[in-house]
Amino acid sequence: MNKLYRGIIVFTYLILLSGCWSMTEINDNAMVTIIFLDKGDDGQIELTLGFPLTNRMVPGEMGASIEGRFYTTVTKQEENIAAAYRLIQSDLPRKITWGQTKNVIIGKEFGEIGLHDCIDFLARQPSFPLGAKVFVAPGKATDITKLTPAFERFPSEVLDEFMDQDLTISITFLDFLKAYEYGGNVIVPMLTIGEEPMVSEDWKVSTWVGTGGAALFHDWKIVGTLNQSEMRGALWFHKVAREAVITIDSPTDGKPISIIVLDSKIQKRPSIDETGQLSFEITIEAVDDLLSVGSKIDINDPEIIDELEMLFAEAIKKRLERTFTITQEVGADVFLVGQYFEWHHPKEWEKLRSDWDNKYKEVTLDAHVTMKIKRHGAISNPPWVDEDE
Repeated sequence: MNKLYRGIIVFTYLILLSGCWSMTEINDNAMVTIIFLDKGDDGQIELTLGFPLTNRMVPGEMGASIEGRFYTTVTKQEENIAAAYRLIQSDLPRKITWGQTKNVIIGKEFGEIGLHDCIDFLARQPSFPLGAKVFVAPGKATDITKLTPAFERFPSEVLDEFMDQDLTISITFLDFLKAYEYGGNVIVPMLTIGEEPMVSEDWKVSTWVGTGGAALFHDWKIVGTLNQSEMRGALWFHKVAREAVITIDSPTDGKPISIIVLDSKIQKRPSIDETGQLSFEITIEAVDDLLSVGSKIDINDPEIIDELEMLFAEAIKKRLERTFTITQEVGADVFLVGQYFEWHHPKEWEKLRSDWDNKYKEVTLDAHVTMKIKRHGAISNPPWVDEDE
């Protein structure tokens, strides 16, 4: 019996060592890391896929390097994204896989047409990551391919860091899918692009990409935009206020004073009064540090600090109101106010749902902002402030 048991154990181990029957070698795959969507000629879709060149990647410890970029792109135009994808696949010696896709870049002109076909295609790919981050390019999406990734190896890694550091709004492909139930309303960060000589490239004129404003989508189409200041107002609605920098003019001489947000508590709640008026309340309690003081103002005076806290709170409130008004003007409920009414007032929501595009424009924003300056920094007053004053 002992020999039988031993035989069974050995046979079991042999089965486990047989390997994966469905294994696909990495050298047989073309892994998409970034997707670019643009308007093509004669109403066609221009699809560009970005791939890492795995054959050029050399481990650092080997002490060798290969000149040139570690990634490439392939572009095709067709009547829809599926046909364009098939044309790209027919020109590649490897099988296209979606599992490593990190970013989707949408050209602004293409976004104004609508993304229904593209979202449907990508949603049907079993391996497409729902966490892929989405951006809007100010011109053509393929302009971003010229990016010189000085700090990273690939453009997709640069874009990932923008969202990871809360430099802009974070929107994923999953957010687009969830927005379907609420009219396809979603806010997407926009990029900026420019050219200038770069030290890392031996002062050659190179392309840089940074964060800008945001695009407002309704029914998965771009219907409006926010500038960078308004986009930062939208970050408060998304409860992303870590390390936000706010600058106001000094009440004494008009010189700039800046704070940095250390922590914040943000609450949102909808309400319906007896007359049927819809209101959306947002309450913000933030703790800040003084970041810079360019004014001749005595920050050791408690009354001065109280006044500054009120001025900073008012600045945030105005930014919130301005951003909210813009979304109402274009009828894009990108802050998902409708969801809050559905959660808190489910019976009333059933009556509002069918005409929410118009009802959203009637919602009153009730913003309450409290700012508390916790520390003044390493020095009390700036050196140019007269202590006698």
